[in-house]
Amino acid sequence: MSLVRQRGFTLTELLVAMAIGLFVMAVLLGFLGRLLATETNMLRALSFQQELSAVMAKMVADLRRSGYTPLAKRADVALKFIDIVQPREDCLLYRYAHRQGHQARPLAADYAGFRLHHGRIQQRTSIKGCPSDDCHDCRRGRWSSLTDGQSWQVSKLVFSRHRGAVGQVRIDIVVQALTIHPPVLHWRLQAALVVPNHGD
Repeated sequence: MSLVRQRGFTLTELLVAMAIGLFVMAVLLGFLGRLLATETNMLRALSFQQELSAVMAKMVADLRRSGYTPLAKRADVALKFIDIVQPREDCLLYRYAHRQGHQARPLAADYAGFRLHHGRIQQRTSIKGCPSDDCHDCRRGRWSSLTDGQSWQVSKLVFSRHRGAVGQVRIDIVVQALTIHPPVLHWRLQAALVVPNHGD
């Protein structure tokens, strides 16, 4: 009975096959890593843009209410009053009545507002016990941040007032922001609105 001699792979052939396999795996892992990084950056950019758009929408919605009073339905109460104060380019104060009844007319201390402070957009939530002139100071009052400043910060906030048709006031808002962690993303957002209740 004759024995058939079987020949296997040599050590050199096995090492070459392993090297080729490792190379292919390294290429695939690198590709997957770049794909995941691209997807992460896209999600960061989308989240960044959505947050900034939400802040802009809030500013526009609140400023549209400027000058509102429930007493405007009564014939003996004037709807229009001076309601927007702009002490600085990056700060705008406004007021509207949020009470009902005989207290529905906005008071000096009713000034809310938006400002840029240390890379964050802030909204003034209250100001108490201020003389009339101090209510127009962007450093006074209690402010809460609308942006966190941890993942991105606002580099520019500009309010521009323009006189429109017959007592109307148009406000342009420009916001520029950038992400803090690389890759750095820049975003610029603009909005324009007409304040319907404004009058001088």
